[in-house]
Formats: sequence, C-alpha cells, structure tokens
Amino acid sequence: MRFDDERYGMISPGNFIPIYEMSGLITKLDRYVLQEAIQYTKELQEKGIPIIPISINFSRISAASDSFVNEAIECIENSGLDRNIICIEVTESALATNAAIKRNVEKMRNKGIRVLMDDFGSGYSSLSTFSEMDFDILKADMGFMGSISKANKGKELFKYLIQFANTSNLPSIAEGVETIEQLKEVINIGISYIQGYILAKPMPKEYYEKVLVGDYTDNEYLGESLIKLQSN
Repeated sequence: MRFDDERYGMISPGNFIPIYEMSGLITKLDRYVLQEAIQYTKELQEKGIPIIPISINFSRISAASDSFVNEAIECIENSGLDRNIICIEVTESALATNAAIKRNVEKMRNKGIRVLMDDFGSGYSSLSTFSEMDFDILKADMGFMGSISKANKGKELFKYLIQFANTSNLPSIAEGVETIEQLKEVINIGISYIQGYILAKPMPKEYYEKVLVGDYTDNEYLGESLIKLQSN
C-alpha cells in the first residue's frame, strides 16, 4: 500500500503507518485495507482477469484484538473468495511476544486462512518462534539481502533458515530482492518465492491488471527481471 500524494508522490508505509499507530487509527486502516482488497479482487474475477493471492499486513494492535480478528474472519468467509486468496501477514516479533496474537493466528488458520510470518530472522526469537508457532509461509527479513552476495554469517544464516523451512515443507519468501545477483543467490539457496523491486515496484491498478494478463508492455513500474522477460 502507498499514498499517492500530488505534492510528494508515492509515500511508503514506513512514513505514514507510525502516524496511524500513534493516533489510534491503525485498526481502522487495517479494516479498510482488508475490505478494499477483497472488493478489488472480486472485481477482477468479474472482469475475467486471473487473480493471485494477496497478502495483508495486520498491525500488532489489530492482530491482538479478538473482535477485530473475528470481524476479519467473517469478512473473508463472506467474500466468496477461495480461502487461499486473502492471506494475512503478522511479524515475527508480534508472534513471539504476544499471547493474544498467537491465539488469533491459530483461530485464523483453523478457519482455513493462510498466515505468513513476516520479517523472520529480524533479530527476535526466530528458531524458538519457528518451533512454537504454526503458520503457513515464512517471509525472510529483507535485511538478509544486504549480505546475500557475500560469504559471511548473514548469508549462512539465511541459507540455514531456508533449508530448515524446506525440510519442514514450509514455503518461503525472500523480501527486498532488488538485483539479478541477489535473485540468483536466493534461487540457488532454494527460496520458494521472490518479492522485491527486481520484479516490480508498487503500481497503480491499471498497470497491475495488465501484468495479471501477461502484458508487460509500456509499464514503467516493472523491475529488471520482468523487463528482460518482456524483451524476450
């Protein structure tokens, strides 16, 4: 999600999410994003455009709220969408330190909603969280990408985490992949999925819909890997 401001252009979540948290409005924002994501996905279906899973980040406050999570579950159940389409992301730090969030994650998964552990390996409990919590997809913290092309402890830890996930039959996502070199490294290590500017930058709906139908022409938001795919 981005704010498209006439004066400042695209504003990243890192700049406005803290304001919502401090103002107590973050739960309203989470609710809005969930509802908009469901509505837009249904519109794509009605147009006959292929849909892919979409992940929605729940803030720590929202994920710990029984009433909010119950409302979110009801919203997803009533959407008519396949349960694999709308996925929920919760950070590792939230899962590791909040009993209410652990309970609500289990509640969502029991309803067939996939839960992603975001920012895994970002300096919290990592392996203990991995063994104690049930979730569906592991998202490795983007901080690993800074050292992925070098022979160091960071790369070895990333490799170990992904191999551990693969052994546990747990899909994994590499966040923050921005270069061809990083892309090759994470593929060689055995990552399941890629996320980052190497594929595409955040883009308006009209460009996103073109990508969904395999049209990569005249799209300024494409990353290096998709530009090469387009040229081939």
